[in-house]
Amino acid sequence: QLDPLDGGTDNGFTFTAANWPTQPQGIAYRITSRYPAHPAGSFYYPNLPRLPPIATLTFTKVTRRTFLSASAIVLDLIVI
Repeated sequence: QLDPLDGGTDNGFTFTAANWPTQPQGIAYRITSRYPAHPAGSFYYPNLPRLPPIATLTFTKVTRRTFLSASAIVLDLIVI
């Protein structure tokens, strides 16, 4: 499960908040259903033990093969 992160670059509590830069930049932190604990927060749902997933990742194994052509040009072939 991917949790939302706050990059520490803006002081707003919501996605639609005015662009109010954090100076100096704060640290990045994980946003949970209870943190930051402010009722205006976009993800503040204190009655939920965990936020529902907001993203899904799919990993595909990729094989990379390098070939040397007759003219000494390196050709990369990515096989999925």
